[in-house]
Amino acid sequence: MVELIELLGNLNEGIDRHGLRLETPTHFDIGVRIRAVPRLTAADRTRIRRKIDAGAHFIVTSPVYRPEALEPLLDVIDGDVPVVATLHALGSAAEANLLRHELAPDCIPDRLLHRLERAADGAAQEGGNIAVEMAAEIATATQGLLLSRSDRPDLVSRVKNVLPRPVVNSQ
Repeated sequence: MVELIELLGNLNEGIDRHGLRLETPTHFDIGVRIRAVPRLTAADRTRIRRKIDAGAHFIVTSPVYRPEALEPLLDVIDGDVPVVATLHALGSAAEANLLRHELAPDCIPDRLLHRLERAADGAAQEGGNIAVEMAAEIATATQGLLLSRSDRPDLVSRVKNVLPRPVVNSQ
């Protein structure tokens, strides 16, 4: 992955993979996907820094289900590149359990899993509620949010309604 980032960065500088000058530089926006987890290992931290140092322009996170999962990542990035946090509205407790095994066990807190279990047939609605709550909590810590369930216009509207609005000076 780092080699690809470096290659794209060089193309943006007008240099091909053989070190030859291009007639016109490219203008790629280079983004990388990084897992937002409550604890990062030293190897994780090194890998993230290598991607940024190689030329990544922005980061898109894995789905965030707890605000504190962003803290280690934001600490490593230290404001060097923008972060876009992914929100994914869970549809069921079974989906939450599956993601706990794919992402990391502590990425989805037990309290959220219990909320989905208690909601039973209303779990998709409760998953939407969780996504809206998370949007409100993390919006100011990031430079953007990516909602993976944009096929639900009601959810998109609810998330947009909790986002901070810029102050407009009307003089």
